[in-house]
Amino acid sequence: MMVPEAYYAAYGSGKALCDYFADRLSEHGRMDKDSMKVVAAFILREAEMAASGVGMGADMQFIHEGNMGVHYLCSGVVKEIQELIPKIQESLWGDWNAKVKIPSHFSG
Repeated sequence: MMVPEAYYAAYGSGKALCDYFADRLSEHGRMDKDSMKVVAAFILREAEMAASGVGMGADMQFIHEGNMGVHYLCSGVVKEIQELIPKIQESLWGDWNAKVKIPSHFSG
């Protein structure tokens, strides 16, 4: 079903997580198409891993503003992109270990 949305759309049991990540990781008008694909693939993968009832693969449809063109990625292509993106735990812990310095008086 084509539903007009200003920036992105998510429905179902993974909607809350998708909205959370999309609000923090995307900025309308500032990302190129490839960056949007990667962010969307990441969000879909994390929702599939975290929310009940989400899964079985996902496809993407990008509706281009102005000319009404549609760019479609089948679930196989989305899966290929997802496999190239590091897991959120790996990304967070690697970055935190390198950058976050907890003051010694908080250490146990």
